[in-house]
This record gives sequence, C-alpha cells and structure tokens, in this order.
Amino acid sequence: MFRWTVLWLIWKARVTVALKPDHPLRTRFWTKHGSTRYLWTRISLDAAIDYVINQQGAPMECWIDTNRCAHGSE
Repeated sequence: MFRWTVLWLIWKARVTVALKPDHPLRTRFWTKHGSTRYLWTRISLDAAIDYVINQQGAPMECWIDTNRCAHGSE
C-alpha cells in the first residue's frame, strides 16, 4: 500500500473512534469514494480551489503562501 493510503486509514480509524461516543447508533461514518475528485492537472486543481473558496456561499478564511514559487515547487 502507498504510504498516504496507510496514513489515511489510520486517520479514519482514529476519527471513527472519536465520533462513535457521540453517535452510538450509527454504524457507518464513511462512504466509499463518495465524492473523490482527482486533480491531475493544474486546471482541475484551480477549479477545485475556486469552488472551495468562492462558490460555497459566505466567504471563507483563506491563507495564501506568497513565498511559494510560481510553478508550485521549491
């Protein structure tokens, strides 16, 4: 398994344990690929960022790293 997959599974397990006391009758907390978005291109990434920041109602708090290189790598 990829390392990120293992970390994701560990995180989900810990969050499930934390949620269970407040929702004892709930048997499922996660969906399988419920809204997975694959952001393989800069255009798809920009569209996802725009949606999260600008298209969900009231403005959100947003931090922009002005120290990053223009092409996204350091």
